[in-house]
Amino acid sequence: MTHRFDPKNLARLDSPDRRALIPPDPALRAIGLKAGETFLDIGAGIGYFSIPAIDIVGPEGTVIAADLSPEMLAELTLRAGDRPNLTILRSEENGLPVADGTVDRALMAFVLHEIPEPAAFLAEVRRVLKPSGHIAVIEWRPVETPMGPPVGERLAEADSRRLLEAVRFAVTAEGTLNAAHYYMVAIC
Repeated sequence: MTHRFDPKNLARLDSPDRRALIPPDPALRAIGLKAGETFLDIGAGIGYFSIPAIDIVGPEGTVIAADLSPEMLAELTLRAGDRPNLTILRSEENGLPVADGTVDRALMAFVLHEIPEPAAFLAEVRRVLKPSGHIAVIEWRPVETPMGPPVGERLAEADSRRLLEAVRFAVTAEGTLNAAHYYMVAIC
């Protein structure tokens, strides 16, 4: 069984330590998010990336926040309030309730290592992306840290690259957010 984040620990998702380690606005800009885009936050949790993305995409853009957990989505709904360009959706194990070819940029932040069937799920992400759409992955490096999933469940950069390339994504950018986290951006 793949390790999944326990919704009982949702306070950890917006702690001062996390904000210092991974400030959401710079991370979103590092993955290339722009004004006017349709942005899909896969595994949105409490909206750590979704809510700041609203300001980046602006009134001409759209943010879609999707998560499996009803508890996470309830907390996201409370935190987000009434935002006209935010849609909150419950995703499925291997499905996204999003129309084909409608998303400019998708983000999987700390999610890829949790997916039991990554090839099938990444193919589903391809389905919802526009032909020139991008997927961004933010993941834990396989090093010991005081927080995060067990080291054995983390994905090295090379593993994330192989998973993306196996479903015909082409990696266009990658970098370091801090000593424990990296990002990777790929195009359809």
